[in-house]
Amino acid sequence: MLFEEIKDELKTLIGDKFKIKDYITGIYVYLDEFKEIDQNKLIEIIKRYKKRIFIRFSNRLQQDVTDKMIREMLKTIQIDDILFSNVFGEVYIKVKYLNISELIEKYGKNIFLSTGWYPIFERSPSIDSDFAKSMFKNKYGRDVEKMLKRVGTKMAERIDSISYVTLTMLGGFQEVGRTSMLLETKHSKFLLDAGIHPAPPSPQDELPMFELLGSLNDLDGIIVSHAHTDHVAAIPYLYKMGYDGPIYMTPPTLELAVLLQMDYLNLAEKGDNRDFLYSIKDIKNMLDHAILLDYGQTTDVSKDVKLTFYNAGHILGSASIHLNIADKFVMIYSGDIKYGPTQLFDPAYDKYPIANTLIVESTYGNKVLPSRDQAESILINKIKEVLDRKGKVLIPAFAIGRSQEIMVTLYRYANQDWNIPIYIDGMIKEASSLHSQYLEYLHEDIRRMILDNRSPFEWEYLKVVNGKSKDEIVKEPCIIIATAGMMNGGPILEYLKMLADDEKSALIFVGYQSPGTLGNRIQGGSRKVLLKDNGDYKEYDLKLEVMTIEGFSGHSDMNQLLEWIKSIKNPPRKVYTMHGDANTTIEFARTIKQLLKINTDAPLNMERRRLR
Repeated sequence: MLFEEIKDELKTLIGDKFKIKDYITGIYVYLDEFKEIDQNKLIEIIKRYKKRIFIRFSNRLQQDVTDKMIREMLKTIQIDDILFSNVFGEVYIKVKYLNISELIEKYGKNIFLSTGWYPIFERSPSIDSDFAKSMFKNKYGRDVEKMLKRVGTKMAERIDSISYVTLTMLGGFQEVGRTSMLLETKHSKFLLDAGIHPAPPSPQDELPMFELLGSLNDLDGIIVSHAHTDHVAAIPYLYKMGYDGPIYMTPPTLELAVLLQMDYLNLAEKGDNRDFLYSIKDIKNMLDHAILLDYGQTTDVSKDVKLTFYNAGHILGSASIHLNIADKFVMIYSGDIKYGPTQLFDPAYDKYPIANTLIVESTYGNKVLPSRDQAESILINKIKEVLDRKGKVLIPAFAIGRSQEIMVTLYRYANQDWNIPIYIDGMIKEASSLHSQYLEYLHEDIRRMILDNRSPFEWEYLKVVNGKSKDEIVKEPCIIIATAGMMNGGPILEYLKMLADDEKSALIFVGYQSPGTLGNRIQGGSRKVLLKDNGDYKEYDLKLEVMTIEGFSGHSDMNQLLEWIKSIKNPPRKVYTMHGDANTTIEFARTIKQLLKINTDAPLNMERRRLR
């Protein structure tokens, strides 16, 4: 067995005096006392068996003593919280300090050797956030050993043969919304994403077609690409219905997913439908089962499947999902992807040596969008025009991604072009706070700005709407960025009511508007809209200017998608398009087939394909 082989190798390296535990995230080796270990030989073992190995101490100081020692060592640094894990021999230290690598280099080894506890530092967001404080306790205070051990036990051996690989389309195929698909081999079943439709044509279209899953107990795991509602909002529902297994995602995705799911409950409570899909208890259950993986961190998730996340360039923590099946077959699911320049993130990862099958989004698969520079120029000129006529600028934006992208753009131009307040409302503050926490996931330029105390998320003219009356805000020229991005709820609707008949003001769309949403109807020319007002619905006649600026999207256009597919060294034998309306997915499939000479299909929901 794999575990016993690794154990024997470790005995030759460090002797017999150690305890060892095998978890899905890696093998933990607990030494009775400090021992110098040949790091080169340890790395050889890790590479040979493709399994991470963590060295920890069995003998550790008491937690209260360690807490005092750490606070004394870091007395010049603000410590916001300290938590301990007896299972892993780790101490988690939340600090108000931007350069975490500097802290690790300066204090990490000293803390480890003097206390026996392995320190893991986490950066507190520069923007104060109650949500971030609670998430730190939820992440590191949960008991995950039982689940990690249970999942790890299933993988005592690896299987290097394939009988079949199939994919069942549960949602998001020839549509945008409720993205989900089921990957099956003879030995494994994984659900990839589980979202909710933002504007379902009927109630039964809100969720993916989970009835095709069979027993939830047969699932080996849920794998999440990123934290947007149409990819993660249905996951707590699965835990409510009895799923009790692991869920894999990047660290930022977990925090953003919980934030979005809580907001989904909040919007549902304010809406007409009181029959909620799940509760806070179910969100907590999901959080307790989360296994967090960074980009490039390959992990066995079943006997025959290895998972690796790679940067998708879409939003904070977004990932393309790379699945290696029995070292003989590779499937890549793009997730929502941006293979082009943005203010916030590096372009999507493009160093894949091979993909036998590719599942690719196609939101803009039949369009060429303006460049980012063009989009910024159009936006800035329009804002100046509206402000010159004493109007207000209203921008509906997703709390995660588009809001921060627009904030960075406005930061760059504000001092030279205007000095009026920019208000952010909805979840935008909390989402921006997480961006200031996970600097390693941001573009180098933004990271450097924040490290130099020039954060585009905290500056003079940027105002958070905290208790300030919306009536007061709209009295003077200003810019308002508010959720929800597709105008299917949230504070954006309150501002729209106030500014509806103001011909001097402008409503500017900067993100995708899904068919069926209010944003899509207004974008399409509708100027009479029904909005809820004091419990009843009232018709509003929109007299403010309405315009759409393309180019800020976190999705790739047709040319970027084609270039990304071409970057795969050994191109896929088969491509499936999804995450686009019927015309777009079909047209993009045809384009791939014609230009790249790859067999391509645009399947429908409920269809199943044999990949191998």
